[in-house]
Amino acid sequence: MEELFRKLEINDNEREVYLAVLRAGKIAATQVSRETSINRTTVYSIAKKLESMGIIAIDVGQKISYLVAIPPDQLVNIFEKKKGSLPRRNTPPSGLPRNSQASRARSTILYRGLNSSRRMISKNTFM
Repeated sequence: MEELFRKLEINDNEREVYLAVLRAGKIAATQVSRETSINRTTVYSIAKKLESMGIIAIDVGQKISYLVAIPPDQLVNIFEKKKGSLPRRNTPPSGLPRNSQASRARSTILYRGLNSSRRMISKNTFM
């Protein structure tokens, strides 16, 4: 998993934010800040970067915006599309939850950016 983060050019803080969101399934940036000890404004900046990469989505369907991570096995797909050099895995990388709340959460998610829109259409996450 560390190699994948490195190849996707995800730094330590970005990795910590992604993993915190993945563990929670759906979490506010303020809570991510508390859990990771990363400054809240930095968490928002990281969230925007990860969203632009298609790694997380920002759910603005409620008064508070929540962060939702894509499943770990889709990280490999993002890298394959970006670089075309990793074999596809059907199982999540070891050490990460197999059935996070993110894959079961039902909510309204706003997809921003071209990569997020493409992912939504290709994975039928809108259904």
